[in-house]
Amino acid sequence: MKERHWQLNGLQFPAGVHIMITMNHTHPGLVENFIADCQAAVKFVRHSQASDADKNSEAAIYGLAQSIPDRSLVHEFAHSYLDAVYALPE
Repeated sequence: MKERHWQLNGLQFPAGVHIMITMNHTHPGLVENFIADCQAAVKFVRHSQASDADKNSEAAIYGLAQSIPDRSLVHEFAHSYLDAVYALPE
């Protein structure tokens, strides 16, 4: 959907998609375009093989976090990741 210029955000618990609605979304025909783009995206995904890049994407990691039964592990991983990203050299 990003290639079709839609900004959607994946959600967890429950799994879903979020889109912010603004005045730009009120133009005539926009809803029909969104539905058509969603249908085309679903058709594309159903008929495509995931590439290695897709399997290592942010969405893949985010989806993996949803499947971990011990939620404390997700917190620990996120904390460690952020600690590593923002660590200052000694």
